[in-house]
Amino acid sequence: MGFFDLFKRQKPVDLVALQRDLEIVNDCAQLIENTVNPETFFSRYDLYMEKLAILAEAQASHRVKVKGDNLIQKYERMNTDEQKIETINAFIDRMWADTCKKADKLKTEKGKENRFNKFVESLSSYNERMPAQCLEHYNTLFSNAPRTTTKNRNKINADKIDKMQRIAASDTYRNQIYKKYYRHYPEKPFISQDRELNTDWLKQVETFGESALVPKNIMTRFSDGLLPGHVYMLYWIDKIHRKRIPVYFEYEFGIDFDKEKLFLQENGYLDNGNHLTEKGRQAILAHYNVVESKK
Repeated sequence: MGFFDLFKRQKPVDLVALQRDLEIVNDCAQLIENTVNPETFFSRYDLYMEKLAILAEAQASHRVKVKGDNLIQKYERMNTDEQKIETINAFIDRMWADTCKKADKLKTEKGKENRFNKFVESLSSYNERMPAQCLEHYNTLFSNAPRTTTKNRNKINADKIDKMQRIAASDTYRNQIYKKYYRHYPEKPFISQDRELNTDWLKQVETFGESALVPKNIMTRFSDGLLPGHVYMLYWIDKIHRKRIPVYFEYEFGIDFDKEKLFLQENGYLDNGNHLTEKGRQAILAHYNVVESKK
């Protein structure tokens, strides 16, 4: 969050006080970005916002000049609900990772479980200071996330993965991805709970870049209202159909399979028995390049 150069505009005593506030802001910034202790995080977060507001007001009233980051803009950005949720959830993720790391070192299952219970109990003391999205986030981690520092998806029961693939990820996780990677897409791709809790997808996309993303054209509808994913769904249901839904419907086509199957039924591409109608077969023929590309 950086340092700011303040230049005298008023009495020396004001500059001394503001310089001290600046030091507090930077000290707090380091702590809220690195601590795994809830008491430290929430107390320092409040102090950070308090002092940042003072500095921003000083700039707005022309009591100081600022070289570097604009204090007014920084305060306005940090003082939004969206940024508060992002900051708190980043702390929760860090605390969860630390909890898993410490639990890994314990020998008994009871000891491990006590460590995870402590995670929830410690955070629950601050429920009134967290937005609802943050409460949802830490409870989802506690209930569903792998309790290990190493995510090994291959060791998770296949039926559990299949179930989690049909559930949307948390609002916080999805909005983080949409904001960073899909801001200008006509429609946002589906992101599952399985991806959020059982994979390191965010690290993977940093490594592999755009090849890990759903292309923009895949999230653009044809003139008949279908997405490319709808077309391949029709083909898959007709020709391949298996018990479990392949992950490529999420990762390559951005499709929430169950939700979009209802869309296809409601619009006459599938009948109530999930069989293709004549309209569904014509849709495949009209966009058969989607099938060929996937093959």
